Amino acid sequence: MLSLFKYIPFIFHQSHLTELISALVDWHSFLLLREIISISLASEIDITTIEKLEELVTRYLITFDNAYGYVQRIPKHHLLVHFGEQMHRFGPLRFTSCMIFEKKHSFFKRIKYRNFRNIAFTLADRHQHYIASLMCTCSNAATSSFLYSGHQIKKVKELDSSAAKQHYLLDMEKNLYETNQVTLFGITYVVGDAVLINDSVFPSDPVFGKILTTIVQDKIILLRLQLMQVIVFNQKLCVYEVRLLDSSVTKNVYELKHV
Repeated sequence: MLSLFKYIPFIFHQSHLTELISALVDWHSFLLLREIISISLASEIDITTIEKLEELVTRYLITFDNAYGYVQRIPKHHLLVHFGEQMHRFGPLRFTSCMIFEKKHSFFKRIKYRNFRNIAFTLADRHQHYIASLMCTCSNAATSSFLYSGHQIKKVKELDSSAAKQHYLLDMEKNLYETNQVTLFGITYVVGDAVLINDSVFPSDPVFGKILTTIVQDKIILLRLQLMQVIVFNQKLCVYEVRLLDSSVTKNVYELKHV
């Protein structure tokens, strides 16, 4: 459902419906809510993010009232007002989302129960045993992969040691590998994908890069990126239109800005 919500503007654009609904207040209300959700699910924020979120919430509520009327508001509309304060106190909202708790339902649904005398105790007891089994090994030692199972790197090809000259972080004495896909902390980077670069080459617009190749050496993961310059921000689709540049850079994956 979240993916559908995100890509609805693209679906309407490809169906040539955007021009028909672009003037509707309902559509503007939807686009504002879409931006709010996008910011709420961001992994990294700063003080400007909070200010923008609060501004968007105000504009969204006004637009919603104009489109549907104030009486159509529900309690969740009021909760939006507190998003900025919560983000300021606790950081990115995605880390305090209730979705992680909703995910727990799948555990309870796949278990067969025969004793319903104290179902709440049975559920809690089985879940605690399950979590304990993940936190400890067979020898009762703490496992290092409970919170994070580690990076996932696919289709590795070994490179010549001379390739280590491409970046100062690489060591010519150690093995060097190239891959077309790597997953770090739930984010998958594939050759051909576009990523947001943390630094700014141009004065005002963000800078994107197209992944050309991924180089791995121990815990070091570097992305070779072809720079992309922003042409314009499409407000209707809430996307940037970019063009490829002839220059490229090599970036440590941890230097990227994740939003």
